[in-house]
Amino acid sequence: MAPVRIAAASIGVFALTSVALFALGEWTALAPPVLPTPQLPSCAVTASVRLLPEYVADAAGSDPAWVVPGGVVDRRGMKTLWIFKTRKAVRVVGREITSGAAVRFQRGHGNPITDEMSVENTRADSVVPSGAPRALLDTYAFIMSSVHYPDPGCYRFDIDIAGATHHITVQAR
Repeated sequence: MAPVRIAAASIGVFALTSVALFALGEWTALAPPVLPTPQLPSCAVTASVRLLPEYVADAAGSDPAWVVPGGVVDRRGMKTLWIFKTRKAVRVVGREITSGAAVRFQRGHGNPITDEMSVENTRADSVVPSGAPRALLDTYAFIMSSVHYPDPGCYRFDIDIAGATHHITVQAR
């Protein structure tokens, strides 16, 4: 950045439109100020696996629950694919690990945004991934949702299936 000189009568240090100005008889813009970059705390995410690489992206989790998050956090929620290896009812809740802030879920455009995602009939509610045979639904359920993260951070999902709770931790950016 080339210096910008502005005549000034006083001597001092000022900030103007995010450019540091130093007064030494004249004002000289030296460089934009160095602002601290917010750092997300470290996050021990659940390992991703190549569960069904022909049909879906790598998924975080382990048998019987996986998640394939997509994109970045924004006000519309993050499009997310849940994969469950069960025909039983599933309940999912999520919280940011350090603040405890709850995530919210929306299943289908125009449906309400809720504090938990409940799927009573995983087979009936499942979608079929592009190119996948319908027979894959005999083993897996593929549930689409939007996950609304309050902020970027480290989030743990608690997934209840048939009386057992499974955990998946992801980093939302």
